[in-house]
Amino acid sequence: MSDSQTLMVRRAVAAGVGLLVLILLVLLVRSCVENQKIGALKSYTRDVNSIREESQSQVSGPLFSLLGKTRSADSAYNQINEFRVTAQEEAKRAANLNVPGDMSGAQRALLLELNLRTEAITAIAGRIRGALVAPGAGGGNTAQESVNAIAAEMQAFLASDVIDQARVMPLMQQALNDNGVHSEAPTPGRNFLPDLSWLDPTTVSAKLGAGGAAKPSGPVAPGSHGHTLNGVSAGGQDLQESPAVNRISGASNPTFTAKFSNTGTNDESNVKVDIAVTGSGKPLSATKTVVSSKAGTDTSIDIPLGAAAPTGVPLHVQASVEPVPGETVVDNNKKTYTVVFSK
Repeated sequence: MSDSQTLMVRRAVAAGVGLLVLILLVLLVRSCVENQKIGALKSYTRDVNSIREESQSQVSGPLFSLLGKTRSADSAYNQINEFRVTAQEEAKRAANLNVPGDMSGAQRALLLELNLRTEAITAIAGRIRGALVAPGAGGGNTAQESVNAIAAEMQAFLASDVIDQARVMPLMQQALNDNGVHSEAPTPGRNFLPDLSWLDPTTVSAKLGAGGAAKPSGPVAPGSHGHTLNGVSAGGQDLQESPAVNRISGASNPTFTAKFSNTGTNDESNVKVDIAVTGSGKPLSATKTVVSSKAGTDTSIDIPLGAAAPTGVPLHVQASVEPVPGETVVDNNKKTYTVVFSK
């Protein structure tokens, strides 16, 4: 082989090696970028899950527990302000997260969710003293106006739950799926608003009154009052509480059957039972009233939802027996289920 041919072969080999090295470098850089992107998605998901859980455990739980057993207006005001500070810190943490581009929609929804909660807690703190004015201390209409205002702020908590379940979680899951990330997922959200009955000023007044503050109108019979929700069935099967997933057919207008017991020593009248379905699209709810509930007896009531439920997606179904005047224990009045409907 001549020297010129040898030179050409060497140049061709060198060019091939150089091209191979370039391709490997490109692939390495691309792999690094993709790994960084996946790592950022995972980190963001974990951070958001942590903030959402803290919002539930450090703000919602203590807040509604306090509202159900409040005795001192000043103490209630100070504690609710502490919850406000915690909620503000959670919103600030969320605003300072490192947000991957694919999570921008989820981030906007998350900030709206947390800010709604902070603003509502701030408003409740401003009203709690007025709602807890002692009888004979000039309360009157002022107390009722404050109770009404607190009940109105519960709408913001409900809206934040809808945003969490209809926007934050689905948008996060979509971003993870689009990038092939299966080792992380948004944790199923629990409702910040524990019970739809909090939307009713009568219920707010009764629950505040359970702590010795505002009292429902009219005398309360001596003895114990209250109910326990035993379970709910739908589509011919008993529902299992979350995190179990219940698969139910008949989504066009599902009917829920709530079973509860009067665990007090008094007969009760006009007992309201609520069903709320959230998690996809517009929240759905229905309420039925039991005319009479005898002490020590069980009651069953059918509650048609009155609308078609979304199919093929996990939904949060909350059933609750609204508190009656004089009821002091309300933790056993509600249950939460995860349901997937099919046609």
